[in-house]
Order: sequence, then structure tokens, then C-alpha cells
Amino acid sequence: MFKLIDEIAEVIYVADIETYELLYLNSSGKRLFGAENYKWETCYRLLQGRDEPCEFCTNHLLSRDSVYTWRFTNRMTNRHFILKDKLIEWNGRPARMEIGFDLTEQEKSEQLLKNKAKGEELLLECLRILHQTKDLENSVQMILEKAGRFLSADRTYIFEISGQTMNNTYEWCAEGIDPEKDNLQNLPVTLIDRWSREFENNKCIFIEDMEDLRSQSPEEYEVLSSQNIKRLIAAPLFSNQRLAGYIGVDNPPGDLFDQVEAFLETLSYFLSSSMEQMRTYRVLKDLSYLDTLTGLYNRNRFNEDLDRFGRQDFRSAGVIYLDLNGLKDINDTKGHQCGDQILKESAKKLQVIFSEHMIYRIGGDEFAILCLNIKNEHFMRMIRELKYLFSHSVDGSGAVGYSWSESPSDFQVLLTEADKMMYTDKKEYYRSNPNSSRYRNYFDDRLDLKSLDHLLKAIEEERFCVYLQPKVLCSTQEIIGAEALVRYIGQDGTVEPPSALFRCWNLP
Repeated sequence: MFKLIDEIAEVIYVADIETYELLYLNSSGKRLFGAENYKWETCYRLLQGRDEPCEFCTNHLLSRDSVYTWRFTNRMTNRHFILKDKLIEWNGRPARMEIGFDLTEQEKSEQLLKNKAKGEELLLECLRILHQTKDLENSVQMILEKAGRFLSADRTYIFEISGQTMNNTYEWCAEGIDPEKDNLQNLPVTLIDRWSREFENNKCIFIEDMEDLRSQSPEEYEVLSSQNIKRLIAAPLFSNQRLAGYIGVDNPPGDLFDQVEAFLETLSYFLSSSMEQMRTYRVLKDLSYLDTLTGLYNRNRFNEDLDRFGRQDFRSAGVIYLDLNGLKDINDTKGHQCGDQILKESAKKLQVIFSEHMIYRIGGDEFAILCLNIKNEHFMRMIRELKYLFSHSVDGSGAVGYSWSESPSDFQVLLTEADKMMYTDKKEYYRSNPNSSRYRNYFDDRLDLKSLDHLLKAIEEERFCVYLQPKVLCSTQEIIGAEALVRYIGQDGTVEPPSALFRCWNLP
């Protein structure tokens, strides 16, 4: 009988229920646990690697009349079993006989099928996200997160190739994993020469053990190991049948590694079909923030940055307004092409001085600069350089206003102060250039138009009067209406004539 039991594929052993001494172990058990000689060994030490009886031992549940069935994963062998235990008598001693049916391969197959089903379900969800959402950037981020969680990865990401460089443009990190995106910009494409050959054949890159690269590809090893990558899989992304980048997965579990390829290949196909759309979207987004004439940021970006910076804390901040003097006159007399050239040259001057700061064209002839975390001495040095470059000249001079704060709490206050200073500077220019048709400095000096109190006082004192100029029908000389004209009455009772008002305002 023992010879027959010894040939059974299942693991069978017998152990004393009081001393836990192994009384019998068949050949399958000997091979699995590497125990040719088990004499004087206990079941918990040889079969479980423990120094004392197992807390999950079934001895107290056994009887001679029935079989106790349960499931268990043996950590020494990493195998999954259905176990059948029964109380028997062995040479006059009560003992436990246990038969283990190995279900490891069956469970692997079942888990593989479950993962495959989950993967297919996730791919359908990713496809729906890509084709139904209007926010493509956010959609790609969502897909990376879903893929990363499904694959139990540390990090999922996308690299995009641009010329001879590549950039990490999207990234998801598991909890506790440091982001790497900012450190992976403008990398040479030559780093993935080995990968590119596989990618061109629509194959994935597998790195099952990073240490294998230490001698084979030292440069590649240095870049990847510095990111704490132990294993990796990457799939190509194509745009117009050309390699445009790749999607990567860092450190998926070893038991899932073989299942990643099919999922990632299909996902990369869906993403590849959206690559051109992503790039077009990015270009349009950039254009919505750029002034096409000068290449500077525009008012849209200015307003958005002000809102964003207003919610952050800075050690210091400075704001600068620049308004080009006489640009309207130049457009009127020399043409808009000449005026546009002055705007572009002015933008270049600003980029030279404020290369590390945010520069905006916020109006036809108006520029703004935001300087964050800057010392007052440095800020004022740049202001002096700005005024020097835009010193008064026939073409291209500018009115400058600025404000700096060591602890900015409200950017609007800085903007108001800078605007007021620029307005004053502007008045001085047009006071020195009275032939300009644009600025109303004459009337400003009389009424102080920027002061609401002064205007209200003038209205209360009835210093504005209305004249109705009749409109006459030529054919019949009949009055058919009137045009209302407002005139200002000075302190001496003199009514300002129309010629003075025309000189004050740039009337249409």
C-alpha cells in the first residue's frame, strides 16, 4: 500500500497530533520540500519553516468519521493547495493524515483569465474616454492612472519625440513614488536607439532585471536606475506611421509582467490614434496664450497667471507696465507695417532685459512684466535698463510704470500703482508732444479726469452744459432733430470752445 501511495502525484504526509513529529512523507512531498530524510522532524518546521506549531493547525477540527477540507497557500513553496485532513491511528498513535492537491497552475489560469477580462474592460473604458471627452490632456492623465492601478505599477508615463530630443509629457505615480517628469525633459533620442529598432517593428521593450543592463548598456542603465526602476515595459506610439514616442510602465509585479504586453500594445494603438490630435490641441492651446506678432504671452495668459499667482505665496514681486509713445501717430503717418516692426523690436528689447520673467503684450501698444521672488535692487536695476533702452526718441519711446512689494498679498494693488505711474509718465510725454492726436492731457490737467471726486464736484457745480445743435433737412429746411454737445465752463465762466475740446480728446 505504501508503494502505491508513494507514487501518487499529490503530497501526502502523516504527523503525530501531540508531538507534531512527521511519521510519513511520500515521494512527491520529499521532492517538493527537499526532504529526503525527515526522521525526527516536525511538520511545522519541515513543511512550514516555523519554530513552533502553526496557529492555523487543524488538529482540533479532525475526527475519524469525516474529512476536513480547506484551502491553503504554502509560503515555502509558493504553491496553492486544497487540503484534505483526517484523524487516523498510526502504529497505535493518533495522527493527522493530510493530502494536498496542488491547484497552483489552475489558479494561475483562472487569475490570468480574470486579469484578461479586467484588461479588456479597462481598454474599452479607455477608448470611451479618448473619444468622448473634450479635454484630451486630462483624458490621457486619467488613462495612465487607470492603467497604472490595473497593472499595480509604480509609474506610468508617455514620452514624446521632437526632432533629436524627447520629453516626458504625461505621468502618473503610485502613492509614495516620487514624480520624475520634470527631470526627464530634452533628453537625446539616442538614449533609446536600442528601443527604436524594436519599436519600428511594433515590438515592446522588456527589461525584466535592470542589473542586466549595467554592462550591456551603461548609459541606459544610469538613466533608468536613477529613477529606481527595477523592471520596465514600454510600447511604441506612432503618428502618421512615424515613431512619435512611447508609453512606459515601471516596476509591474513579476507575476503580472507577462500579462502587461498584450494590454499595453492595445492601449498604445488607441493612444497612437490620438497623438496627432493631442499635438494639434497643444498647439492651439499655446496659440491661445501667445501674441502672434511679438511671440510674447497675451492678455489671456496675463489674466490667467494673475489669478493663479494670486493664490500663491511669494517672497517678493514686482510689476511693470510699458506703453509705447506715439504708436498711433506712427501707424497713421507711416503705416501699420512700420508700427508692427516697432512692436516686435520693443518685444525683443524686453526679452533681453527680462529673459527670466513673464512678459506679456496686453494691448495694442501696452506691455506688462511680472517679476516673482526678486530682490528690490535687482528689480530697480532692470527698471533703469528698461528706461535707458526706451529713452525718449522719435520712434519707440515708452512710458514706464512699476511697483514692487516684499510681501505681495494682492497683485491688484501692485498693478494699480504701476498703472498710475505709467499714466503720469504718459502725460509728461504728451505734454512735451502737444501735436499728438491721441492723448487728452490738456483736459486732464483742467479736470483731473482720473479723479471721480473732481468730476462729481464739477457736475454738482454745473460746470458742464449741453448745447443742442440742430439737424436740418436740406430739401425743406425743416429741423428734424439735434445733436447734443457737452461743453465745460471754467472757473472764470468761460466756455471751452470746440477747437480746445478737439485738441483734448481724440474724437472720431
